[in-house]
Amino acid sequence: MIDINATPGLNYQIMDVQSYLPAIAKKHGGIYSEAVIPKGTYSRIDRDVKTIGVPVIFATTDKLDEKLVYAITKILFEKKADLVAVHKQANHISLKNAVNLADIPFHPGAIRYYKEQGVMK
Repeated sequence: MIDINATPGLNYQIMDVQSYLPAIAKKHGGIYSEAVIPKGTYSRIDRDVKTIGVPVIFATTDKLDEKLVYAITKILFEKKADLVAVHKQANHISLKNAVNLADIPFHPGAIRYYKEQGVMK
């Protein structure tokens, strides 16, 4: 992954693109939402930028071992502070949001963890 903010000599601009949301949602589904990149998130951004948000999704195939997916899901939530230390946007990861994606099938290992946490029936 490249951190554009830390790339020497790179000039960039983040543009407001929220006006494209209705067309994108119509074509690709309701997973997209209005979002804002707050002023100061990146050193060269001096204003709030309206953008399109998509939730953090951890994807795998149904072939991956259930115990492994359970363990990965568990550690992602139990070690969330470590993720936040790397990137503050990880602070938005939550159990409630994780199960709020009705259009996406869940792996049995993830389902087991979410049920144990009481956020999935």
